[in-house]
Amino acid sequence: MDKTKRVVLTGGPSSGKSTLVKELERRGHRILHEVARRVIEERKCQSLTKEEQLIRQKLIYNRQVESERNLSGLVFLDRGAIDVVAYSKHLLGYLPFEIGTNNYSVVFSLERLPFVDDGLRVEKGDGEAQEIHEKILEAYTEFGYSLIHLPSFLAKTIEESVSKRADYLLSKLEEMGI
Repeated sequence: MDKTKRVVLTGGPSSGKSTLVKELERRGHRILHEVARRVIEERKCQSLTKEEQLIRQKLIYNRQVESERNLSGLVFLDRGAIDVVAYSKHLLGYLPFEIGTNNYSVVFSLERLPFVDDGLRVEKGDGEAQEIHEKILEAYTEFGYSLIHLPSFLAKTIEESVSKRADYLLSKLEEMGI
């Protein structure tokens, strides 16, 4: 029996996934950091043609699946393989590969925050970020996942807001017996 609990944190660009993952890691939880960022960073010198987009999406998906395969215990994922479905459909207009079975215990959908271009993003602004956010949520729903909405919490500092988000997420998991 597989005792691995994969908890996906998903949502559009600039929704605070990576920041929340860092907070969970700081608290001692196991993490799978975003695979897409590593691929984009590795290939940033390549011209961003349709062919390059295809190469990137296939690399991201294959590396994500391989990374997920090696997980055990409770692990928080900064995006799951299904995110690649949404990005592929958005960037390429189609899905260029077969999707295998993904066994996610829980998928949290993070409320969007204001768009910030960090120099690695493929999105060209807030409108496109919103469109991708919606496609990601649709993709998880199409694959049969019930998403748990994770709100942003207003606080005096970003750190306090992130801490409240982490507390909320962990309390939800506790309620679910995870």
